[in-house]
Amino acid sequence: MSIEIINRALIKIGEGTITSLSQNPYGDLMGLVYEDQRKMLLSSHYWRFALKRGRLAELDEETGSTLFAYAYALPADYLVLKDFGEFYKMPNVSDAVVAPDVRYSIEGNRMLCQQPGNINITYIADVSDPKLFTPLFKEALIALIAAEMSVRIKQGADYKQLFLAEFEKYIIQAQMNNEIVRDMETMPDNSWVTIRDTWRNEEW
Repeated sequence: MSIEIINRALIKIGEGTITSLSQNPYGDLMGLVYEDQRKMLLSSHYWRFALKRGRLAELDEETGSTLFAYAYALPADYLVLKDFGEFYKMPNVSDAVVAPDVRYSIEGNRMLCQQPGNINITYIADVSDPKLFTPLFKEALIALIAAEMSVRIKQGADYKQLFLAEFEKYIIQAQMNNEIVRDMETMPDNSWVTIRDTWRNEEW
């Protein structure tokens, strides 16, 4: 939790700062909004500072699924999957290949799949230490919190739209700065060849 980020958001909407989350009138509420928006922002994009690699160990338990025979425990800090083994989550080219695209299923704190042994994944971690945030992530988070709180405090949609436009500006800048992994990077080298050959076959 970052009081600095919360205070920056309060200043944006024209309110006084706080010294703790127990301070009235907005301390408790700002703490809840902060956590919700932080996790939402982390989960919405592949931020490089939050990318982690992990190897999942197989669980000795039934999957309860007829499609998947093996279950794996997800990391405690797991938020969103990026890559699964040699398969790639984005972009979705399932309609460009003949084989079915169901390779795994995230259910609760487990991953179910048909692959035995250890599984390598790349994922977005639940990074909570503000010292690890990049400047653009921090500014985007401040704008999101201000947008959420402006409706509650100022009772006006115009403020929210203003802060959401500012948020979009920071996201675009982060993408330009390569702080956010582009979707293209999640495709294997031969994916374009696969798509091209599929399209050619459909033309014939």
